Amino acid sequence: MEILPGPLIYVSGKDVALGIISGIFIGFSIVIMSFVTKTVHPFLYATISTLFAIPFLFIISFFFSGYGLKGIVSDNKSDFVMVFLERAIIGGLLLTFGVSMTLAIKSVFLVQLEPAFVFAWSVLLLKESIRKSKLFLIGSLIFGAFLLTTGGAAKIFESVLFGDLLILAALIFLSHSYILSARMMKTANPMKLNLGFSLLGLPVFVVLSLLFLPVTAFNIGIYYIFLILVASLLFNVTGLPLWLFSLKKLKPWVLASALVVQTIAGAILSFLWLGQTLSLVQMVGGGVILISVYLISLRG
Repeated sequence: MEILPGPLIYVSGKDVALGIISGIFIGFSIVIMSFVTKTVHPFLYATISTLFAIPFLFIISFFFSGYGLKGIVSDNKSDFVMVFLERAIIGGLLLTFGVSMTLAIKSVFLVQLEPAFVFAWSVLLLKESIRKSKLFLIGSLIFGAFLLTTGGAAKIFESVLFGDLLILAALIFLSHSYILSARMMKTANPMKLNLGFSLLGLPVFVVLSLLFLPVTAFNIGIYYIFLILVASLLFNVTGLPLWLFSLKKLKPWVLASALVVQTIAGAILSFLWLGQTLSLVQMVGGGVILISVYLISLRG
């Protein structure tokens, strides 16, 4: 008897691997960002990281696809603006303030609910079929993320904080951007598109920093500037373009599921860099995530 009924859909291993690699780079960058933003304000972090990313994105994108401006803004300008608003402004700000207003361990888990949100949008907007096997695999993926991020500490969910609601609200916008981004990537260049987002976002972040931060907030050490550079290379220059490119080949909810490996990447970097330990329960959670991602790639 087949445990998970439904047709097998063999997605190219390279396509899935690209999504997983994107998740690894993003996972590494999130750990660094979490460490840095304990000292550097998020507005200033966003400004500096975007400033670092633009010259790299400019050189790489034009080296591979020529010196034309075509591709910096998607042919579908309404989708371009909506994705920018949903990811960089509305979703990003809701997530930033939500994380600051709830328990850190809870916020890390709540973000991993994104595949469920993307799947819901896929059902509503892309007519994705609902099968028990898909729901089971998404549920097992979230369960694995719960074990890895919390170590099975269910008591952190005994109360609902306002920050929790902000994170969930952020996921509504962030998950919807998968659908619009996938539509744009039918014709767009991922590097140039990401360059367009960065060029549009930089003045916004600069204005927010100048308006809301005291002068003393701009006095940050060279060590933190170096860390922001590393995180920018991992996230803005590598992780996000790979995420966009993966949307050319993978269904949005399959890619969102593959990105949950960022929790494993983050746990490994936290262990090697910050000396944080992993319990047996967390290791089991990591294993559940890997198995779930593999099965989702077969049945997506």
